[in-house]
Amino acid sequence: MLTEFQQAIADGVEAIAASQAGVWTFGALVFSASESDLKANDPRMAGAADRLIELRTVSAGLPAGNYPKRGSEISRGGETYRVHRADHFFSAGVSIFLVSRSSLPVFAAFGNYFTAFTSFTAYANAGGDTAIAAPASGYNTAEVTFSGAGSLRNLVLGAGLIPGAVLNLSLIFPAASGFDVRARNLTVGGVLLYDLSPDNSGADAALELVWSGTAWRPFKSTYPA
Repeated sequence: MLTEFQQAIADGVEAIAASQAGVWTFGALVFSASESDLKANDPRMAGAADRLIELRTVSAGLPAGNYPKRGSEISRGGETYRVHRADHFFSAGVSIFLVSRSSLPVFAAFGNYFTAFTSFTAYANAGGDTAIAAPASGYNTAEVTFSGAGSLRNLVLGAGLIPGAVLNLSLIFPAASGFDVRARNLTVGGVLLYDLSPDNSGADAALELVWSGTAWRPFKSTYPA
């Protein structure tokens, strides 16, 4: 049973939490809390790698024995936060949490980032020209396997995704002579970037190019690969 003073404090916290409309979830639990960033010189920031956020909520809205504790994860607006400290002043009807953005969603975000960042595409060239599609990633590998009788083969490179994007060309040759492989920028009549005439050993080649923002630029080549 709260005293009149304690009830006033709890009512004040509830009113602030409601006005700020900070809605948080912990498992199936949904609760509102007022939020404020701790200042850098706040003693409670000691040892914290990230800026901490103070949450204040009404203890009555937290089920007994099933409220967030230190190490728990709570979320708001699709972002996950880790509880660094949990103080429950049940006699006053107030609970205070210190939280920071959890590292777990960061790893998930990096997972998505690298999925979009890297790609691999295989091509088969039995004669004529092959268009290497504009890479949908910042680090793309295109593997081209050649076959048939030796002849002129143009590789037409589509535009890069962003300046600094890398395109690795892995060229797989048969043990046959007469191949003249030319890598060209954007169109079949575009700037000649590489001109490779492999022998009949069947040795493969590897080319690397970097997108300047307007054109591919040769970076390095390896033959045999």
